[in-house]
Order: sequence, then C-alpha cells, then structure tokens
Amino acid sequence: MKRFAFRFNRVLETKRHIEEAKKNALAALVAQRLQDETQLLAIQGELLDRQRELAGRAEAGKTLSDVALMVRYFSKLADDIRRLEKVLARWDAEIEAKRAEFVEAKRETATLEKLEATDRRAYMKAVAGWEQKLIDDVATGRYVRGLHEEVYG
Repeated sequence: MKRFAFRFNRVLETKRHIEEAKKNALAALVAQRLQDETQLLAIQGELLDRQRELAGRAEAGKTLSDVALMVRYFSKLADDIRRLEKVLARWDAEIEAKRAEFVEAKRETATLEKLEATDRRAYMKAVAGWEQKLIDDVATGRYVRGLHEEVYG
C-alpha cells in the first residue's frame, strides 16, 4: 500500500507560509507602534519635566523672556504629542486590520489541517483493514494447509 499523501498538501504549505508572513507583518507593525509609543512617552516626560522647571523658575522670579521661551517650547512639545497620538491611532487601525487578516489566514490553515487529519484517519482505517485482510488470508492459508496435511499427510 502506498504512503499517505494529503491531496491538498501544497495548498496547506502555501497557507502556512501566508499565515507566517501575516504574523510577521503584524509583529512588525506592533514593533513600530511600540517605538512610536516610547517616543510619545519620552516627549510627555520631557514636557512634564519642563513644566516643573518653569514652576521652579516662576518661584525664583526669573525674567519674562525665560517664560516666553518655555511657553514656545511647551507648544512645540504639545504639537509633537498630538502628532504622535494621531500616528498611534493610525498604527492601532493598521494593527487591527492586520490582526483580522492573520486570524483569517490562521482559520484557513486550521481548516486544511483538520481536513488533513480526517484524510489521515481514513487512510489509517484503510491500512488497518488491508492489514487485517492480509492476516486473515495468511491464517486461512495456514488452516487450509493444515487440513490438507491431515487428510493427505
């Protein structure tokens, strides 16, 4: 009896490859989002530090020009924060779309794997039937030979 060969093996291999590619693309997007989120947190930390510094300068009675310079810097940091928040929102949308693609690819692969398992079980059942038939044929042959030897022996 020939060996088991899944009829859709190439399709299954292709689906596994596509699933892996989608998983890698999703991981790359998550890594990029994480990088931008880290940058956002750094800018927010910088803004907080400078606000504390401004409060310290105000208590010390520094000049108005120092305060005006800090306000412009705060405005720039706030713009950067808004920009990065929009970028993160865009990453979130892209990640969700990629996640949906990955889940669909995983579902397709799982369906083919279930079909392969079903085909393998059917093959193993056929092999077991073939083996049982062979054993029965051998046993019948021995029995017939034994009878033949008793009668003509």
